[in-house]
Amino acid sequence: MEPWQVIVLLGAVILLYAFMLPKKPALKAEDQGGIPNDFEQTMEAFAVEFEQENKQLMNVILEMKQAHAEEVGGLKQKLQKLEMNSDEMAFLKEQISWLKEQRFDQAARTVQPAETVQNVSETIEPEAEAVAEAEMVPEEQPMEKQTMKQRYSELFELHEQGKSVEYIAKKLSMNKGEVQLIIGLAEREEDSRV
Repeated sequence: MEPWQVIVLLGAVILLYAFMLPKKPALKAEDQGGIPNDFEQTMEAFAVEFEQENKQLMNVILEMKQAHAEEVGGLKQKLQKLEMNSDEMAFLKEQISWLKEQRFDQAARTVQPAETVQNVSETIEPEAEAVAEAEMVPEEQPMEKQTMKQRYSELFELHEQGKSVEYIAKKLSMNKGEVQLIIGLAEREEDSRV
């Protein structure tokens, strides 16, 4: 005999034995209603308690999510402020170095006229005019350096085309804060010139 035939035969024997066993008397109606009702009430209580715990857990998760979002928002604001401060510091360093150059040039100019006054009796008048022309040329060049629009011409071309700060920053490989700072400083510069 094959194994599957043995299993089928064994199952048939068990079914016959089950039919031959005496049946238990039926439970009274009172007993039948009592056990399932207790079980149902217990299950309902368990389901209610489980649902309350789920709601509490969801509230805790929502609170954690909100706290996390607030913390991330605060960190983003701090990061933007730091980027703007670092960009502003770099710009201020450029301005300081430019001012130092201007002061040095101005100090050199104030010394040169004093020397020319002492040497007026010894020099010819055309040489004095050449010195005056040489002094005028450096004044024009720093003024060109001073304008923000000339320094960052590509940035202002994109800005005038109506491109967003994000686009300009990506295009020129700059920070958004740096682009905003340069645009703001250029506006201040134009206002101060007017």
